[in-house]
Amino acid sequence: VTAAPVSTILFAAKGAPPPAEPPANVPKDAHWADLAREGTLVFMQQPPGQTNAICGGIMALRMKVRGVKGVVVAGRVRDLPELRSTNLPVS
Repeated sequence: VTAAPVSTILFAAKGAPPPAEPPANVPKDAHWADLAREGTLVFMQQPPGQTNAICGGIMALRMKVRGVKGVVVAGRVRDLPELRSTNLPVS
């Protein structure tokens, strides 16, 4: 069992208009994988009706390097062999 604070990443629907102002907690030109905080579980949520993957091996490895404890994906993933090779708990 893993217990930790949560870093939440909510994705916008593809084709949705951009927000009038960027979210205050997202620095300009920052990648979402670099916003996950050390020691947290990352919860990622994909918008309804989207068919693209929101997490793959490269992003999982980046989060592991940043000290993330595990990833929960409410959506699609890709690169399963790479995800598994990180030994980062992903569900």
